[in-house]
Amino acid sequence: MSQGSTVLPTTGIFSGLQEQDFINAALAALVSNFSGPSAPTSPTLYQFWVDTSVADKGTLNWFNGTVWTPYLTIDLTSGAITFVGGLPALGLGSMAAENIGASGMGLADDGHGNARVVFPWTNVSTNQTPASSNHLTRYAVTGPVTFTLGRANTFFNGYGFEVKVESGTATFSPSSPDVIWAGAEGSAGASLTVAAPASVFISTDGGASGNWYADVIYPSALSGYGIQKSSSYSVQPTDNGLTHYLTGTSSFTVSVAAASGFPNAFKIRFYNQSSRGILLNVNSITAFYLYPGQSTVLENDGSGWNLSPLVQRYIPSAATTLYVDGAIGSDSNDGIAPGSGGAFGTIQNALNVARANFDVLGVGLTIDISDLTLFSGTYNVGAGVNLNYIMPLRDVQIVGNPASPADVVVSCSAGGTCFSARDGNSTATLGSMTLSTTGNGSTLLSVSQSAVVDLGDLNDVNFNAAPLGNHLIASTWASINFLAGYEIFGNATNHLVSENNGYINYGSFLVTGVSNLTFGTFAVASNCGVINSGGVAMTFSGFGAVTGTKYLASMNGVINSNSTNYPGSTAGSTSNGGQYA
Repeated sequence: MSQGSTVLPTTGIFSGLQEQDFINAALAALVSNFSGPSAPTSPTLYQFWVDTSVADKGTLNWFNGTVWTPYLTIDLTSGAITFVGGLPALGLGSMAAENIGASGMGLADDGHGNARVVFPWTNVSTNQTPASSNHLTRYAVTGPVTFTLGRANTFFNGYGFEVKVESGTATFSPSSPDVIWAGAEGSAGASLTVAAPASVFISTDGGASGNWYADVIYPSALSGYGIQKSSSYSVQPTDNGLTHYLTGTSSFTVSVAAASGFPNAFKIRFYNQSSRGILLNVNSITAFYLYPGQSTVLENDGSGWNLSPLVQRYIPSAATTLYVDGAIGSDSNDGIAPGSGGAFGTIQNALNVARANFDVLGVGLTIDISDLTLFSGTYNVGAGVNLNYIMPLRDVQIVGNPASPADVVVSCSAGGTCFSARDGNSTATLGSMTLSTTGNGSTLLSVSQSAVVDLGDLNDVNFNAAPLGNHLIASTWASINFLAGYEIFGNATNHLVSENNGYINYGSFLVTGVSNLTFGTFAVASNCGVINSGGVAMTFSGFGAVTGTKYLASMNGVINSNSTNYPGSTAGSTSNGGQYA
Protein backbone atom coordinates (compact mmCIF):
# COMPACT_ATOMS: atom_id res chain seq x y z
CA MET A 1 0.00 0.00 0.00
CA SER A 2 1.26 3.44 -0.81
CA GLN A 3 -0.03 6.96 -1.06
CA GLY A 4 3.24 8.68 -1.81
CA SER A 5 3.24 11.86 -3.85
CA THR A 6 3.42 11.55 -7.59
CA VAL A 7 4.88 15.06 -7.85
CA LEU A 8 8.67 14.99 -7.80
CA PRO A 9 10.50 17.89 -6.10
CA THR A 10 11.79 20.58 -8.45
CA THR A 11 13.78 22.70 -5.96
CA GLY A 12 16.41 22.01 -3.36
CA ILE A 13 19.53 19.90 -3.30
CA PHE A 14 19.30 16.11 -2.98
CA SER A 15 21.38 13.11 -3.91
CA GLY A 16 20.79 10.69 -6.76
CA LEU A 17 19.68 8.07 -4.23
CA GLN A 18 17.12 10.48 -2.81
CA GLU A 19 15.79 11.11 -6.30
CA GLN A 20 15.38 7.36 -6.82
CA ASP A 21 13.43 7.19 -3.56
CA PHE A 22 11.06 9.94 -4.78
CA ILE A 23 10.50 8.08 -8.08
CA ASN A 24 9.92 4.71 -6.39
CA ALA A 25 7.40 6.25 -3.98
CA ALA A 26 5.48 7.77 -6.89
CA LEU A 27 5.49 4.49 -8.83
CA ALA A 28 4.33 2.53 -5.77
CA ALA A 29 1.37 4.90 -5.37
CA LEU A 30 0.36 4.49 -9.01
CA VAL A 31 0.74 0.71 -9.06
CA SER A 32 -1.34 0.23 -5.90
CA ASN A 33 -4.04 2.73 -6.95
CA PHE A 34 -3.16 4.88 -3.91
CA SER A 35 -4.39 2.08 -1.67
CA GLY A 36 -4.84 2.83 2.03
CA PRO A 37 -7.43 3.05 4.83
CA SER A 38 -8.07 6.74 4.18
CA ALA A 39 -8.40 8.83 1.04
CA PRO A 40 -5.27 10.42 -0.39
CA THR A 41 -4.94 14.17 -0.04
CA SER A 42 -5.13 16.63 -2.93
CA PRO A 43 -6.73 14.22 -5.46
CA THR A 44 -7.20 15.05 -9.12
CA LEU A 45 -10.15 14.36 -11.41
CA TYR A 46 -10.51 10.64 -12.39
CA GLN A 47 -7.89 9.55 -9.83
CA PHE A 48 -8.37 6.01 -8.40
CA TRP A 49 -8.11 5.03 -4.71
CA VAL A 50 -8.47 1.55 -3.20
CA ASP A 51 -9.99 1.86 0.29
CA THR A 52 -8.49 -0.85 2.55
CA SER A 53 -10.20 0.17 5.79
CA VAL A 54 -12.19 -3.12 5.88
CA ALA A 55 -10.05 -6.19 6.52
CA ASP A 56 -9.47 -8.49 3.50
CA LYS A 57 -11.45 -6.22 1.21
CA GLY A 58 -10.56 -3.43 -1.16
CA THR A 59 -13.06 -0.93 -2.53
CA LEU A 60 -12.08 0.85 -5.75
CA ASN A 61 -13.12 4.54 -5.73
CA TRP A 62 -12.74 7.25 -8.32
CA PHE A 63 -12.62 11.01 -7.75
CA ASN A 64 -15.31 12.91 -9.68
CA GLY A 65 -13.77 16.31 -8.97
CA THR A 66 -15.69 16.80 -5.74
CA VAL A 67 -16.01 13.56 -3.83
CA TRP A 68 -14.75 9.98 -3.94
CA THR A 69 -17.28 7.63 -5.57
CA PRO A 70 -17.12 3.87 -4.84
CA TYR A 71 -17.25 1.62 -7.90
CA LEU A 72 -16.60 -1.99 -6.90
CA THR A 73 -15.37 -4.09 -3.97
CA ILE A 74 -12.93 -7.00 -4.24
CA ASP A 75 -13.09 -9.74 -1.59
CA LEU A 76 -9.48 -10.90 -1.14
CA THR A 77 -10.60 -14.17 0.50
CA SER A 78 -13.13 -15.39 -2.07
CA GLY A 79 -12.00 -13.36 -5.07
CA ALA A 80 -15.59 -12.15 -5.61
CA ILE A 81 -16.17 -8.75 -7.21
CA THR A 82 -19.29 -6.79 -6.19
CA PHE A 83 -20.38 -3.68 -8.03
CA VAL A 84 -21.27 -0.93 -5.57
CA GLY A 85 -24.82 0.34 -6.02
CA GLY A 86 -26.10 -3.06 -7.16
CA LEU A 87 -25.03 -2.89 -10.80
CA PRO A 88 -26.43 -6.23 -12.04
CA ALA A 89 -25.22 -8.67 -14.65
CA LEU A 90 -27.84 -8.92 -17.37
CA GLY A 91 -29.16 -12.41 -16.82
CA LEU A 92 -31.37 -14.87 -15.02
CA GLY A 93 -29.05 -16.00 -12.25
CA SER A 94 -30.63 -19.04 -10.65
CA MET A 95 -34.04 -18.44 -12.25
CA ALA A 96 -35.61 -21.29 -14.18
CA ALA A 97 -36.01 -20.87 -17.94
CA GLU A 98 -39.21 -19.03 -18.77
CA ASN A 99 -41.34 -19.62 -21.85
CA ILE A 100 -41.88 -16.42 -23.78
CA GLY A 101 -43.62 -17.66 -26.92
CA ALA A 102 -44.88 -20.55 -28.95
CA SER A 103 -42.98 -23.72 -29.83
CA GLY A 104 -41.17 -23.83 -26.50
CA MET A 105 -39.18 -20.67 -27.19
CA GLY A 106 -37.80 -19.39 -23.92
CA LEU A 107 -35.08 -17.71 -21.89
CA ALA A 108 -32.22 -19.64 -20.38
CA ASP A 109 -29.03 -18.90 -18.48
CA ASP A 110 -26.00 -19.07 -20.78
CA GLY A 111 -23.79 -20.21 -17.90
CA HIS A 112 -22.37 -16.73 -17.31
CA GLY A 113 -25.40 -15.11 -15.70
CA ASN A 114 -26.70 -13.73 -18.98
CA ALA A 115 -30.03 -14.42 -20.66
CA ARG A 116 -30.32 -15.93 -24.08
CA VAL A 117 -33.32 -16.86 -26.23
CA VAL A 118 -33.53 -20.56 -26.96
CA PHE A 119 -35.55 -22.58 -29.46
CA PRO A 120 -35.45 -26.18 -28.24
CA TRP A 121 -34.76 -28.97 -30.71
CA THR A 122 -37.55 -31.44 -31.42
CA ASN A 123 -36.06 -34.88 -32.06
CA VAL A 124 -37.77 -36.68 -34.94
CA SER A 125 -37.15 -39.98 -36.69
CA THR A 126 -40.50 -40.33 -38.51
CA ASN A 127 -42.01 -38.43 -41.42
CA GLN A 128 -43.36 -34.94 -40.67
CA THR A 129 -46.04 -32.59 -42.08
CA PRO A 130 -45.24 -29.16 -40.60
CA ALA A 131 -48.21 -26.82 -39.94
CA SER A 132 -48.42 -23.06 -39.47
CA SER A 133 -48.07 -23.56 -35.72
CA ASN A 134 -44.61 -25.02 -36.29
CA HIS A 135 -43.17 -21.64 -37.23
CA LEU A 136 -39.59 -21.44 -35.90
CA THR A 137 -39.66 -25.06 -34.77
CA ARG A 138 -36.27 -26.74 -34.80
CA TYR A 139 -36.19 -30.40 -35.84
CA ALA A 140 -33.23 -32.66 -35.04
CA VAL A 141 -33.46 -35.47 -37.58
CA THR A 142 -32.37 -39.07 -37.34
CA GLY A 143 -33.09 -40.05 -40.91
CA PRO A 144 -34.37 -40.97 -43.28
CA VAL A 145 -37.21 -38.51 -42.61
CA THR A 146 -39.48 -36.88 -45.21
CA PHE A 147 -41.02 -33.45 -44.59
CA THR A 148 -44.21 -33.03 -46.63
CA LEU A 149 -44.67 -29.32 -47.31
CA GLY A 150 -48.26 -28.15 -47.76
CA ARG A 151 -49.34 -25.57 -50.30
CA ALA A 152 -47.15 -22.50 -49.81
CA ASN A 153 -50.10 -20.09 -50.07
CA THR A 154 -51.66 -21.63 -46.95
CA PHE A 155 -48.74 -20.33 -44.85
CA PHE A 156 -48.02 -16.72 -43.90
CA ASN A 157 -45.22 -14.66 -45.44
CA GLY A 158 -41.94 -15.37 -43.64
CA TYR A 159 -43.02 -18.74 -42.26
CA GLY A 160 -40.11 -21.04 -41.68
CA PHE A 161 -38.56 -23.82 -39.63
CA GLU A 162 -35.09 -25.28 -39.14
CA VAL A 163 -33.87 -28.84 -39.60
CA LYS A 164 -30.61 -30.26 -38.28
CA VAL A 165 -29.82 -33.50 -40.11
CA GLU A 166 -27.79 -35.40 -37.51
CA SER A 167 -27.75 -38.75 -39.29
CA GLY A 168 -29.19 -40.26 -42.44
CA THR A 169 -31.11 -37.92 -44.73
CA ALA A 170 -33.95 -35.41 -44.69
CA THR A 171 -36.17 -35.05 -47.77
CA PHE A 172 -38.35 -31.99 -48.37
CA SER A 173 -41.28 -32.63 -50.68
CA PRO A 174 -43.58 -29.72 -51.62
CA SER A 175 -47.20 -30.41 -52.53
CA SER A 176 -47.89 -30.15 -56.25
CA PRO A 177 -47.79 -27.78 -58.03
CA ASP A 178 -45.47 -26.00 -55.56
CA VAL A 179 -41.72 -25.99 -56.16
CA ILE A 180 -38.67 -25.79 -53.90
CA TRP A 181 -35.65 -23.67 -54.66
CA ALA A 182 -32.30 -24.73 -53.21
CA GLY A 183 -29.60 -23.46 -55.56
CA ALA A 184 -26.96 -26.08 -56.26
CA GLU A 185 -28.74 -28.57 -54.01
CA GLY A 186 -31.80 -28.92 -56.22
CA SER A 187 -33.89 -27.34 -58.94
CA ALA A 188 -37.33 -25.71 -58.97
CA GLY A 189 -40.04 -28.32 -58.85
CA ALA A 190 -37.84 -31.13 -57.47
CA SER A 191 -37.91 -32.51 -53.99
CA LEU A 192 -34.74 -31.93 -52.02
CA THR A 193 -32.75 -34.56 -50.11
CA VAL A 194 -29.98 -33.46 -47.74
CA ALA A 195 -27.47 -35.85 -46.14
CA ALA A 196 -26.07 -35.48 -42.64
CA PRO A 197 -24.44 -33.54 -41.20
CA ALA A 198 -26.20 -30.41 -42.39
CA SER A 199 -28.53 -27.62 -41.34
CA VAL A 200 -31.49 -26.56 -43.49
CA PHE A 201 -33.81 -23.59 -43.06
CA ILE A 202 -37.11 -24.03 -44.94
CA SER A 203 -39.22 -20.92 -45.63
CA THR A 204 -41.94 -19.58 -47.86
CA ASP A 205 -43.13 -16.16 -49.00
CA GLY A 206 -46.75 -17.24 -48.48
CA GLY A 207 -47.68 -16.06 -51.95
CA ALA A 208 -49.76 -17.64 -54.65
CA SER A 209 -46.62 -18.51 -56.64
CA GLY A 210 -46.12 -21.61 -54.54
CA ASN A 211 -42.43 -21.13 -53.77
CA TRP A 212 -40.59 -22.95 -51.01
CA TYR A 213 -36.96 -22.07 -50.24
CA ALA A 214 -34.20 -24.18 -48.70
CA ASP A 215 -31.04 -22.66 -47.27
CA VAL A 216 -28.64 -25.58 -46.86
CA ILE A 217 -25.49 -25.25 -44.76
CA TYR A 218 -22.89 -27.96 -44.49
CA PRO A 219 -20.10 -27.68 -41.93
CA SER A 220 -17.15 -26.09 -43.73
CA ALA A 221 -14.63 -26.46 -40.95
CA LEU A 222 -13.31 -29.17 -38.69
CA SER A 223 -15.34 -29.33 -35.52
CA GLY A 224 -12.58 -30.18 -33.07
CA TYR A 225 -14.25 -33.50 -32.31
CA GLY A 226 -12.61 -36.78 -33.21
CA ILE A 227 -12.99 -40.54 -33.39
CA GLN A 228 -10.42 -43.31 -33.07
CA LYS A 229 -9.94 -46.00 -35.69
CA SER A 230 -7.60 -48.99 -35.43
CA SER A 231 -8.78 -51.27 -38.26
CA SER A 232 -9.88 -50.94 -41.88
CA TYR A 233 -13.05 -48.90 -42.43
CA SER A 234 -14.90 -46.71 -44.93
CA VAL A 235 -15.51 -43.01 -44.37
CA GLN A 236 -19.20 -42.05 -44.07
CA PRO A 237 -20.99 -38.77 -44.89
CA THR A 238 -21.83 -38.47 -41.18
CA ASP A 239 -18.10 -38.11 -40.41
CA ASN A 240 -18.16 -34.51 -41.63
CA GLY A 241 -16.06 -32.17 -39.49
CA LEU A 242 -14.39 -34.93 -37.51
CA THR A 243 -10.74 -35.75 -36.98
CA HIS A 244 -10.00 -39.44 -37.46
CA TYR A 245 -7.27 -40.54 -35.05
CA LEU A 246 -5.64 -43.62 -36.58
CA THR A 247 -4.20 -45.77 -33.81
CA GLY A 248 -2.75 -49.18 -33.05
CA THR A 249 0.23 -51.28 -34.07
CA SER A 250 -1.15 -52.77 -37.30
CA SER A 251 -1.38 -51.29 -40.77
CA PHE A 252 -4.89 -50.95 -42.20
CA THR A 253 -6.80 -49.24 -45.02
CA VAL A 254 -9.10 -46.23 -44.94
CA SER A 255 -11.45 -46.19 -47.93
CA VAL A 256 -13.30 -43.14 -49.25
CA ALA A 257 -15.93 -43.52 -51.98
CA ALA A 258 -16.66 -41.03 -54.78
CA ALA A 259 -17.15 -37.41 -53.69
CA SER A 260 -20.58 -37.36 -55.34
CA GLY A 261 -21.91 -39.43 -52.43
CA PHE A 262 -20.85 -36.82 -49.88
CA PRO A 263 -22.10 -33.29 -49.11
CA ASN A 264 -20.41 -30.31 -50.69
CA ALA A 265 -17.83 -28.82 -48.30
CA PHE A 266 -17.50 -32.19 -46.53
CA LYS A 267 -14.21 -32.05 -44.63
CA ILE A 268 -12.35 -34.44 -42.34
CA ARG A 269 -8.83 -34.75 -41.01
CA PHE A 270 -6.75 -37.93 -40.74
CA TYR A 271 -4.06 -38.02 -38.06
CA ASN A 272 -1.87 -41.10 -37.85
CA GLN A 273 -1.07 -41.75 -34.19
CA SER A 274 -0.17 -45.39 -34.82
CA SER A 275 3.27 -46.96 -35.22
CA ARG A 276 2.51 -48.10 -38.77
CA GLY A 277 1.73 -46.70 -42.19
CA ILE A 278 -2.04 -46.34 -42.84
CA LEU A 279 -3.17 -46.72 -46.47
CA LEU A 280 -5.52 -43.95 -47.63
CA ASN A 281 -7.54 -45.22 -50.57
CA VAL A 282 -9.52 -42.20 -51.77
CA ASN A 283 -11.62 -42.41 -54.92
CA SER A 284 -9.91 -40.68 -57.89
CA ILE A 285 -6.66 -40.16 -55.90
CA THR A 286 -3.74 -42.58 -56.09
CA ALA A 287 -3.65 -44.59 -52.85
CA PHE A 288 -0.79 -43.67 -50.53
CA TYR A 289 0.48 -44.34 -47.03
CA LEU A 290 0.10 -41.86 -44.20
CA TYR A 291 3.11 -42.55 -41.99
CA PRO A 292 3.31 -42.19 -38.17
CA GLY A 293 2.80 -38.60 -37.03
CA GLN A 294 1.55 -37.40 -40.41
CA SER A 295 -1.86 -35.82 -40.99
CA THR A 296 -3.88 -34.65 -43.96
CA VAL A 297 -7.24 -32.97 -44.57
CA LEU A 298 -9.74 -34.36 -47.09
CA GLU A 299 -12.36 -32.02 -48.52
CA ASN A 300 -15.10 -32.21 -51.14
CA ASP A 301 -14.98 -28.92 -53.07
CA GLY A 302 -18.01 -29.77 -55.18
CA SER A 303 -15.99 -31.05 -58.12
CA GLY A 304 -14.19 -33.90 -56.34
CA TRP A 305 -11.83 -34.76 -53.53
CA ASN A 306 -8.92 -32.56 -52.50
CA LEU A 307 -6.20 -33.49 -50.04
CA SER A 308 -4.13 -30.93 -48.16
CA PRO A 309 -1.29 -31.60 -48.28
CA LEU A 310 -1.53 -33.94 -51.24
CA VAL A 311 2.17 -34.84 -51.09
CA GLN A 312 4.29 -34.86 -47.96
CA ARG A 313 7.57 -36.50 -47.03
CA TYR A 314 7.97 -38.60 -43.90
CA ILE A 315 10.52 -37.12 -41.50
CA PRO A 316 11.14 -39.67 -38.72
CA SER A 317 12.64 -38.45 -35.46
CA ALA A 318 14.89 -41.49 -35.02
CA ALA A 319 16.74 -44.06 -37.12
CA THR A 320 14.28 -45.86 -39.36
CA THR A 321 14.21 -49.39 -40.74
CA LEU A 322 12.35 -50.65 -43.79
CA TYR A 323 11.92 -54.41 -44.04
CA VAL A 324 12.10 -56.59 -47.15
CA ASP A 325 11.13 -60.26 -47.33
CA GLY A 326 11.17 -61.77 -50.80
CA ALA A 327 9.37 -64.89 -49.58
CA ILE A 328 6.30 -63.53 -47.77
CA GLY A 329 6.52 -59.73 -48.14
CA SER A 330 4.55 -57.57 -50.57
CA ASP A 331 5.32 -54.26 -52.26
CA SER A 332 1.81 -53.12 -51.29
CA ASN A 333 2.75 -53.18 -47.58
CA ASP A 334 3.96 -50.17 -45.62
CA GLY A 335 7.44 -51.70 -45.13
CA ILE A 336 7.98 -50.46 -41.58
CA ALA A 337 7.42 -53.80 -39.86
CA PRO A 338 8.73 -57.31 -40.64
CA GLY A 339 6.58 -60.22 -41.74
CA SER A 340 3.82 -60.86 -44.24
CA GLY A 341 1.72 -57.85 -43.25
CA GLY A 342 4.57 -55.38 -43.09
CA ALA A 343 7.65 -56.16 -45.18
CA PHE A 344 8.08 -55.17 -48.80
CA GLY A 345 8.62 -57.92 -51.35
CA THR A 346 11.57 -56.37 -53.22
CA ILE A 347 14.68 -54.40 -52.39
CA GLN A 348 14.06 -52.02 -55.29
CA ASN A 349 10.60 -51.07 -54.03
CA ALA A 350 12.01 -50.33 -50.57
CA LEU A 351 14.51 -47.94 -52.16
CA ASN A 352 11.89 -46.37 -54.40
CA VAL A 353 9.47 -45.76 -51.52
CA ALA A 354 12.23 -44.33 -49.33
CA ARG A 355 13.54 -42.13 -52.11
CA ALA A 356 10.07 -40.75 -52.90
CA ASN A 357 8.68 -40.36 -49.38
CA PHE A 358 11.37 -40.29 -46.68
CA ASP A 359 13.69 -37.58 -45.35
CA VAL A 360 16.13 -39.32 -43.02
CA LEU A 361 19.01 -36.85 -43.01
CA GLY A 362 20.62 -36.98 -39.59
CA VAL A 363 18.83 -40.14 -38.41
CA GLY A 364 19.68 -42.70 -41.09
CA LEU A 365 17.79 -45.43 -42.91
CA THR A 366 18.37 -49.18 -42.86
CA ILE A 367 16.80 -51.54 -45.37
CA ASP A 368 16.73 -54.93 -43.65
CA ILE A 369 16.65 -57.83 -46.12
CA SER A 370 17.50 -60.52 -43.56
CA ASP A 371 14.04 -62.07 -43.12
CA LEU A 372 14.07 -63.95 -46.42
CA THR A 373 12.81 -67.48 -45.71
CA LEU A 374 13.78 -67.21 -42.05
CA PHE A 375 17.19 -65.67 -42.68
CA SER A 376 18.23 -67.79 -45.64
CA GLY A 377 17.48 -67.55 -49.35
CA THR A 378 18.03 -65.70 -52.61
CA TYR A 379 16.72 -62.39 -53.91
CA ASN A 380 16.52 -62.72 -57.68
CA VAL A 381 16.76 -59.08 -58.70
CA GLY A 382 16.72 -59.52 -62.48
CA ALA A 383 18.76 -56.76 -64.15
CA GLY A 384 19.65 -55.49 -60.71
CA VAL A 385 18.92 -53.03 -57.92
CA ASN A 386 19.24 -49.36 -58.78
CA LEU A 387 20.83 -47.23 -56.05
CA ASN A 388 20.83 -44.10 -58.22
CA TYR A 389 19.66 -40.70 -56.99
CA ILE A 390 19.46 -41.58 -53.31
CA MET A 391 20.39 -38.00 -52.34
CA PRO A 392 17.21 -37.38 -50.25
CA LEU A 393 18.23 -40.39 -48.15
CA ARG A 394 21.88 -39.36 -47.86
CA ASP A 395 23.10 -42.42 -45.96
CA VAL A 396 21.22 -45.67 -46.46
CA GLN A 397 22.29 -49.13 -45.36
CA ILE A 398 21.11 -52.36 -46.98
CA VAL A 399 21.79 -55.18 -44.55
CA GLY A 400 21.39 -58.94 -44.83
CA ASN A 401 22.15 -61.48 -42.12
CA PRO A 402 25.09 -60.31 -39.94
CA ALA A 403 25.40 -63.74 -38.35
CA SER A 404 25.73 -65.51 -41.72
CA PRO A 405 26.17 -63.26 -44.78
CA ALA A 406 26.37 -66.29 -47.08
CA ASP A 407 22.73 -67.12 -46.29
CA VAL A 408 21.28 -63.96 -47.88
CA VAL A 409 22.09 -63.91 -51.59
CA VAL A 410 21.31 -61.09 -54.03
CA SER A 411 21.48 -62.52 -57.53
CA CYS A 412 21.13 -60.75 -60.89
CA SER A 413 20.40 -62.25 -64.29
CA ALA A 414 22.96 -62.70 -67.10
CA GLY A 415 24.40 -59.34 -68.15
CA GLY A 416 22.85 -57.61 -65.16
CA THR A 417 24.33 -55.76 -62.18
CA CYS A 418 23.33 -56.82 -58.68
CA PHE A 419 23.73 -53.27 -57.36
CA SER A 420 24.46 -50.19 -59.42
CA ALA A 421 24.96 -46.69 -58.05
CA ARG A 422 25.64 -43.39 -59.73
CA ASP A 423 25.51 -39.69 -58.92
CA GLY A 424 27.03 -38.21 -55.80
CA ASN A 425 26.01 -36.40 -52.60
CA SER A 426 25.02 -39.65 -50.94
CA THR A 427 26.45 -42.88 -49.63
CA ALA A 428 25.00 -46.38 -49.76
CA THR A 429 26.32 -49.09 -47.48
CA LEU A 430 25.97 -52.80 -48.23
CA GLY A 431 26.62 -55.41 -45.58
CA SER A 432 26.03 -59.00 -44.47
CA MET A 433 25.12 -60.48 -47.85
CA THR A 434 26.53 -62.37 -50.83
CA LEU A 435 26.35 -61.09 -54.43
CA SER A 436 25.83 -63.54 -57.26
CA THR A 437 24.57 -63.97 -60.83
CA THR A 438 22.73 -66.62 -62.82
CA GLY A 439 24.58 -66.08 -66.11
CA ASN A 440 27.51 -64.64 -68.04
CA GLY A 441 28.61 -61.04 -68.45
CA SER A 442 27.36 -59.65 -65.14
CA THR A 443 28.89 -57.13 -62.76
CA LEU A 444 28.06 -57.73 -59.12
CA LEU A 445 28.63 -54.11 -58.03
CA SER A 446 29.06 -51.06 -60.29
CA VAL A 447 29.60 -47.54 -58.91
CA SER A 448 29.96 -44.51 -61.19
CA GLN A 449 29.58 -40.74 -61.59
CA SER A 450 30.72 -39.66 -58.11
CA ALA A 451 28.56 -42.14 -56.17
CA VAL A 452 29.98 -43.74 -53.01
CA VAL A 453 29.32 -47.29 -51.82
CA ASP A 454 30.76 -48.69 -48.60
CA LEU A 455 31.03 -52.44 -48.18
CA GLY A 456 30.87 -54.37 -44.93
CA ASP A 457 30.05 -51.75 -42.30
CA LEU A 458 28.15 -54.33 -40.21
CA ASN A 459 29.65 -57.45 -41.76
CA ASP A 460 31.23 -58.59 -44.98
CA VAL A 461 29.84 -58.56 -48.50
CA ASN A 462 30.86 -61.77 -50.27
CA PHE A 463 31.19 -62.53 -53.97
CA ASN A 464 30.08 -65.60 -55.88
CA ALA A 465 31.20 -66.30 -59.44
CA ALA A 466 30.70 -63.69 -62.18
CA PRO A 467 31.62 -65.65 -65.32
CA LEU A 468 32.81 -63.41 -68.16
CA GLY A 469 32.05 -60.47 -65.89
CA ASN A 470 33.39 -58.47 -62.96
CA HIS A 471 32.95 -58.53 -59.22
CA LEU A 472 33.39 -54.75 -58.65
CA ILE A 473 33.83 -51.68 -60.87
CA ALA A 474 34.39 -48.04 -59.77
CA SER A 475 34.49 -45.38 -62.52
CA THR A 476 34.11 -41.67 -63.26
CA TRP A 477 35.02 -40.23 -59.87
CA ALA A 478 33.05 -42.84 -57.92
CA SER A 479 34.35 -44.67 -54.84
CA ILE A 480 34.09 -48.15 -53.35
CA ASN A 481 35.32 -48.42 -49.75
CA PHE A 482 35.91 -51.73 -48.00
CA LEU A 483 35.13 -51.42 -44.29
CA ALA A 484 35.58 -55.10 -43.39
CA GLY A 485 37.05 -58.29 -44.68
CA TYR A 486 35.07 -60.54 -47.01
CA GLU A 487 35.05 -63.81 -48.94
CA ILE A 488 35.37 -64.68 -52.63
CA PHE A 489 33.61 -67.89 -53.65
CA GLY A 490 33.77 -67.73 -57.44
CA ASN A 491 35.63 -66.76 -60.61
CA ALA A 492 35.44 -63.49 -62.54
CA THR A 493 37.20 -61.83 -65.44
CA ASN A 494 38.30 -59.19 -62.92
CA HIS A 495 37.76 -58.92 -59.22
CA LEU A 496 38.57 -55.20 -58.85
CA VAL A 497 38.33 -52.60 -61.62
CA SER A 498 38.98 -48.89 -61.06
CA GLU A 499 38.83 -46.79 -64.22
CA ASN A 500 38.26 -43.26 -65.46
CA ASN A 501 39.19 -41.61 -62.13
CA GLY A 502 37.41 -44.22 -60.06
CA TYR A 503 38.68 -45.05 -56.56
CA ILE A 504 38.73 -48.35 -54.63
CA ASN A 505 39.98 -48.20 -51.07
CA TYR A 506 41.02 -51.18 -48.94
CA GLY A 507 42.05 -51.38 -45.32
CA SER A 508 43.99 -53.86 -43.25
CA PHE A 509 41.38 -56.57 -43.66
CA LEU A 510 41.45 -60.29 -44.33
CA VAL A 511 40.05 -61.51 -47.66
CA THR A 512 39.31 -65.23 -47.70
CA GLY A 513 39.04 -67.25 -50.89
CA VAL A 514 38.65 -70.82 -52.07
CA SER A 515 40.97 -72.97 -54.13
CA ASN A 516 41.20 -73.11 -57.89
CA LEU A 517 39.67 -69.70 -58.63
CA THR A 518 40.32 -68.16 -62.05
CA PHE A 519 40.64 -64.45 -62.86
CA GLY A 520 41.68 -62.73 -66.07
CA THR A 521 43.29 -60.07 -63.86
CA PHE A 522 42.59 -59.78 -60.14
CA ALA A 523 43.06 -55.98 -59.83
CA VAL A 524 42.88 -53.50 -62.75
CA ALA A 525 43.49 -49.72 -62.58
CA SER A 526 43.27 -47.72 -65.82
CA ASN A 527 42.65 -44.21 -67.13
CA CYS A 528 43.60 -42.53 -63.83
CA GLY A 529 41.70 -45.05 -61.73
CA VAL A 530 43.14 -45.78 -58.26
CA ILE A 531 43.23 -48.92 -56.12
CA ASN A 532 44.59 -48.07 -52.69
CA SER A 533 45.22 -50.55 -49.91
CA GLY A 534 44.96 -47.85 -47.24
CA GLY A 535 48.59 -47.75 -46.11
CA VAL A 536 48.62 -51.32 -44.82
CA ALA A 537 48.99 -54.49 -46.84
CA MET A 538 45.86 -56.54 -47.42
CA THR A 539 45.92 -60.20 -46.38
CA PHE A 540 44.58 -62.87 -48.73
CA SER A 541 44.02 -66.35 -47.34
CA GLY A 542 42.78 -69.65 -48.73
CA PHE A 543 43.42 -68.84 -52.38
CA GLY A 544 45.02 -72.12 -53.38
CA ALA A 545 46.05 -72.58 -57.03
CA VAL A 546 44.57 -69.29 -58.31
CA THR A 547 44.89 -68.85 -62.08
CA GLY A 548 45.29 -65.40 -63.64
CA THR A 549 47.28 -62.16 -63.61
CA LYS A 550 47.75 -60.46 -60.25
CA TYR A 551 47.31 -56.87 -61.41
CA LEU A 552 47.43 -54.45 -64.33
CA ALA A 553 48.00 -50.68 -64.05
CA SER A 554 47.71 -48.79 -67.36
CA MET A 555 46.92 -45.37 -68.83
CA ASN A 556 48.01 -43.51 -65.67
CA GLY A 557 46.11 -45.89 -63.43
CA VAL A 558 47.61 -46.36 -59.95
CA ILE A 559 47.69 -49.42 -57.69
CA ASN A 560 49.08 -48.54 -54.28
CA SER A 561 49.47 -52.05 -52.88
CA ASN A 562 51.68 -51.35 -49.87
CA SER A 563 53.29 -54.74 -50.58
CA THR A 564 49.96 -56.53 -50.88
CA ASN A 565 50.37 -59.86 -52.65
CA TYR A 566 47.30 -60.09 -54.87
CA PRO A 567 46.11 -63.61 -55.81
CA GLY A 568 47.16 -64.93 -59.22
CA SER A 569 49.50 -67.24 -61.06
CA THR A 570 51.07 -64.55 -63.27
CA ALA A 571 52.97 -61.46 -62.17
CA GLY A 572 51.27 -58.13 -62.61
CA SER A 573 52.39 -55.41 -65.03
CA THR A 574 52.18 -51.71 -65.82
CA SER A 575 51.89 -49.91 -69.16
CA ASN A 576 51.26 -46.48 -70.70
CA GLY A 577 51.98 -44.51 -67.55
CA GLY A 578 50.37 -46.92 -65.11
CA GLN A 579 52.00 -47.18 -61.69
CA TYR A 580 52.24 -49.98 -59.15
CA ALA A 581 53.80 -49.47 -55.73
